Amino acid sequence: MSWLVLVVAIACDVAATYALAASHGFRNLVPSVLAVLGFLLTTYFFGVALTGLGPSVSYAAFGALGTASVAVIGIALGTEHANWLKTGSLTLIIIGVLLLPLADHRDKSTAPPPTHSSERTARS
Repeated sequence: MSWLVLVVAIACDVAATYALAASHGFRNLVPSVLAVLGFLLTTYFFGVALTGLGPSVSYAAFGALGTASVAVIGIALGTEHANWLKTGSLTLIIIGVLLLPLADHRDKSTAPPPTHSSERTARS
């Protein structure tokens, strides 16, 4: 569920970014209001996602997938040009985000069990 909420936060962020660009420096009222509301929703949903995901994985996924989404949408709309370097870089970003949770899972499975402070005090 937390991953779904993170995807919603990313979608709000991407929409707010395009609204911000359309506001032309907050000179157009409607896109300006949409940008502010979008970034507020982004912050809310990101905070909700953090209740179930670690901050390092969440922020990395949020930043990387948001950046990749804006680039891919720009390429699809024709406002940005695609080349092999941009395409390869976006692919590496997405692969890196997909591997992050696996690294987190592996750390948990190989970590020693936590000790409680009362156990340490009793042994001292």
